Amino acid sequence: MKIQRRNRHRGHIEAASLSDILFFLLIFFLMIATLASPSAMQMLLPQSSTAPSTPSQVINLSVMPNQQYNVEGQIVGAAELESALASRAEGQESPVVLVRIEKTSSVQDLVDVADVTAKVGAKLVLATSAKPTATSSK
Repeated sequence: MKIQRRNRHRGHIEAASLSDILFFLLIFFLMIATLASPSAMQMLLPQSSTAPSTPSQVINLSVMPNQQYNVEGQIVGAAELESALASRAEGQESPVVLVRIEKTSSVQDLVDVADVTAKVGAKLVLATSAKPTATSSK
């Protein structure tokens, strides 16, 4: 008597579509993490030897290329910057705008932001990074 073995079909999962889904999820979470906090954007800030403390309630403003601005996570153009800052400063006794701008940006970009903050009646604080301390090597 001839006994025949049954062929077992082994299941497998197609991994090609899973890698696409994982890639899109990775991009999605990276974008959300960057937009969640304006300080999450890596900028090359100017350096300062004195680092004043910033007030507890500030309006975060990041200057991006092509005259676009990130005001507390909302991206606005140059025309809408004044109204966005005015709506954020409404109700604050002495509003403070913390400006993050690349050190490679033009001075005119900073002056434009300073003009708008003066119109709104807010103080301007420029975010800087600490200068590296000079160590003497012999």
